Amino acid sequence: MNTKLILLSLIASASIYGADIQLGQSVISATGFETAQKDTVKNVAVITSKEIEEKNYQSVTDVLKDIPSVNIIGDTNNPIIDMRGQGNTAATNVQVLVDGIGINLLESSHVKTPINTIPIENIERIEVIPGGGAILYGNGTRGGIINIITKSGAGFNGGSLGAEYTSFGGKKGDINYGTSFGNTSVNIGYSKHDYKGYRDNDELDSEYFEGTIKHNFSKNKGLMIKYSRYEEDAITPKMLYKKQLDEDREQSGYTSGEAYDNRETKKNELNLKYDQKISKNLDFTLSAYYQEVDVDFVYNNNDSIMRIEDQKLGIKPKLRLKYRDNDELVLGYDYINSILKRDSDVIFDFTNFFKYKQYEKYLSDFNKETHSVFILNKNKFNKLEISQGFRYEYSAYDIERYQVIKKEHTTGKIDNSSSYLRNNKYENNYAWELMANYYYSDFGNVYSKVESGFTSPSPNQLTNKENNHYYSVDLNSETYITYEIGVRDYLLGSFITGAVYLTDTNDEISLETKGTQTIKNSNLGKTRRYGAELNLEQYLGKFTIKEGYSYVHTEILEGKNTKNEILDGNRVANVPQHKFSLGIDYQINEKLSLSSATIYSSKYYLNNENIGGKQNSHIVTNLTINYYPTPALRLYTGINNLFNEKYYTSISSDGLEFDPAAERNFVFGFKYNF
Repeated sequence: MNTKLILLSLIASASIYGADIQLGQSVISATGFETAQKDTVKNVAVITSKEIEEKNYQSVTDVLKDIPSVNIIGDTNNPIIDMRGQGNTAATNVQVLVDGIGINLLESSHVKTPINTIPIENIERIEVIPGGGAILYGNGTRGGIINIITKSGAGFNGGSLGAEYTSFGGKKGDINYGTSFGNTSVNIGYSKHDYKGYRDNDELDSEYFEGTIKHNFSKNKGLMIKYSRYEEDAITPKMLYKKQLDEDREQSGYTSGEAYDNRETKKNELNLKYDQKISKNLDFTLSAYYQEVDVDFVYNNNDSIMRIEDQKLGIKPKLRLKYRDNDELVLGYDYINSILKRDSDVIFDFTNFFKYKQYEKYLSDFNKETHSVFILNKNKFNKLEISQGFRYEYSAYDIERYQVIKKEHTTGKIDNSSSYLRNNKYENNYAWELMANYYYSDFGNVYSKVESGFTSPSPNQLTNKENNHYYSVDLNSETYITYEIGVRDYLLGSFITGAVYLTDTNDEISLETKGTQTIKNSNLGKTRRYGAELNLEQYLGKFTIKEGYSYVHTEILEGKNTKNEILDGNRVANVPQHKFSLGIDYQINEKLSLSSATIYSSKYYLNNENIGGKQNSHIVTNLTINYYPTPALRLYTGINNLFNEKYYTSISSDGLEFDPAAERNFVFGFKYNF
C-alpha cells in the first residue's frame, strides 16, 4: 500500500512551472453575497461542474470523499458529513446548504442530512468552507459549511442528456434544460437512478425533478421560484460479523427467508428568492423556503415500523451596504420553524421463552422555533482588511412523547402500561468573530480569525431513554471558540491554500446507546481539536496536479460517559487523524483525457472510550477516461478502487460488526450537451 502511494506521489513531485489560476472565482458561502475567492477570509475549496464531470462522480458523497478536509462517516448512500473532527456530533455541527438554504434536518438520530438527494448532474459547483460560519448561518457550524450551487440556482442556459451503467448492474439517466425568453428564464431537470451496490440487497430506486423560474422585473430587481421533489425506495444490507466477512464480503447479512429492511423517502422543497439593488451601494435579498422530508422505515425482522415527518419553514432577509470606498456592512434576520413528528410500532415475539408478545407504540412531536439577528462589518485599509461579526439567536422548544406497551400472554392475560412526557425549553445563544486579512502581494494574502459559536441541542436530544422509559434531560448548548491562521498564494508554479486552527468546545453533547432500550444524551466537559489543512494545485502543459493534506488531532480534555467513567485524554470517535489526496489530470489530446484520484485515510477509534478496535487505514485510487468524439458528446469509463483495496465504510462502535466497502468496480456512460 505504501509503495503505491510513494509511486503516485513521485509523479506529482516533478518541477512544475506556469499556471492559469482563476483567483477571481466567485464564492457565495463566505459572506452570503458573491465574493472573489481571493478576498474570502476562510480556507475555501471550490469544486466546479467541469471537475465533477471529468472525474465522473456518482453522488455528492463521492465528490466530498476526495476533499482532504472532509470525512464521510457510515453508509455512503445515507452518510454523516464531517469536517475538522466533529465525529459522532458531525450531523449537528456541519451545515449543508443548497443554493444558500440549509437542508439539515431537525431529526438527528435516525435520519442523516439528505445530501445525496441532489443529482450530481444538476450541480454547478460545491463550496466547502471548513471551520465556522456562525455569524451568517448560526447554529451548528463548528465543523464548517458545504454550499451546493445547482445549475438552476446559477442560471444555467443549455441542455444535457446522460446515461450511466455500473458493473454492479446499476443504471442512471438524466436530462437538464435551461432557456431564457425576454426577462424570464426557466430551468428543468429530471433524474432516474436504479442503484445496485457492491453487497447483496443493497438497492435504491430514486427519481428527482426540479423546476425553476426566474424573472427580472428590471436590471436591478429579480425573483426566483424553485420547486424540487425527490422519491426513493431503498433496501439496506445488514452489517456483518467477522465470520460472515470471511465467508462472503458481498452477502447481505440476512438469513434465509428473512424479510429485508426497507426505507422510503419523499422530499419536497419550495424556495423563493428576491433580489433588489436598491441603490448603487445597497443590495437586498429575501429568501423564503419550505422543506418537507418524509421517511418510512420497515424492519420486518422484528416487525418494526417507523414513520418520520420533518418539516421546516424559514425566511431570511439580508441587506448589504457598501460605504466609503471598500467597506461593507451586512445585516440580516433568520426565522426557522422546524417540526418533527415520529410514529413507531414495534412487535416482539417472546412466546418461545417468556410466553407473551409485546406490542410497543411511540409517538413523538417535536418543535423548535428560532429567531436570529446578525451583523457583519468589513473595513479595508490599503492592504489590510478587518471584519467583525455578531449574532444573537433565541430558540424555543416544545417536546411531547407518548408511549404505550401492551403484553399479550399465551394464557390470554393482557398487561398495559403507558407514559406521557411534555417539556418546554428556551435557549439564548451568541456568536461573534474577528478577522484580519493582509494582501502582501498581487496573489498572496494571509489571514487570521477568532470565532465564538454554538450548537443548541436538537429536541430529541432533550429526552433520554432507560429501560424502555423516557425522561427529560436538561442539556446545555455546546459553545466553542476557534483560532485560525491561513494563507493563499501562487508560488513556483503552485496555487497554495492552507490553514492551521485550534477549537475548544465546552458542553459537547455526547450520545450513548444500548440496543433500542437505552439512549442517553449528556454534556461532556470540554473537548479540543486542532489541525492543519494544505492544498496545492500545479499546471504543466497537459498535466494538472492537485495535492491535499489534512491533519486533525482531537482530545476529550474533561468528561465522563453515562457510566461515570473518566474519558480525559481520549480521542473523539470516528475522526481519522491524517487524510491525503492526490489528483492527476492528463489531457492526452483534444479528444482524450485521463484523470486519477488517490485518497489515503488513517485509522481511528470507534467510540469515545477508545476501546473495541479501530477503523482500518486505507488508500483508494479511482481512474477515469473521457473521450469526446464531438465537442458536445462525452463518452467515459471509470475504474473505482483500482488496486482492489479491502476496507470498510463503517464499523460498529463495539468493533464487532462491519460494512465492507466495494472492491474494484467499473462505470460506463455518456453525456451529450446541447
